[in-house]
Amino acid sequence: MEDDKNLMLDHEYDGIQELDNNLPNWWLWTFFGAIIFAFLYWIHYDVSQSGPTLDQELAQGIARVEQHRKNAQSSGGGEEVSEEEMLAAGQTVFRNYCAACHGQKGEGGVGPNLTDGYWIYEKGAPDTIKGLVTKGILDKGMPAWESMLKPNEIDAVVKYVSSIRNTNEKGKEPQGNKVDE
Repeated sequence: MEDDKNLMLDHEYDGIQELDNNLPNWWLWTFFGAIIFAFLYWIHYDVSQSGPTLDQELAQGIARVEQHRKNAQSSGGGEEVSEEEMLAAGQTVFRNYCAACHGQKGEGGVGPNLTDGYWIYEKGAPDTIKGLVTKGILDKGMPAWESMLKPNEIDAVVKYVSSIRNTNEKGKEPQGNKVDE
């Protein structure tokens, strides 16, 4: 307690007398580090002007966003993919979402066989298939997949279903009308 008397200041507020304690070293190092960082930052951005200004960074960011938007609009949703990649992605989506009703190879089950040349709805053209996948056929139990699949996933599964047409996997009997290509 004798040491506390040496640290006492003449300052008192509400009956509390103030001690003259040293600041912790970690606090001092953080404080001095912040001062050094601020000085170097000021030199780099304001004095030498070697870094971009906030307006320049904003303009660069907006330009990147606009470029991505243009690329997405021109290619229909992103980067170009090969036909093999599209079919592989479509097969994955088909197996994950469609195989429960249409079978692993599209041979049918609860849903119709997609590998024969017979189609219940329309003529099995890609646009028709896309409409069926997107909007579903609720009275037949097929859900609308537009809220569950991304547009590129729908395109991929349509491409895959179109590719398995007329492969005639053994499965469910033909339903609908024979479609000539």
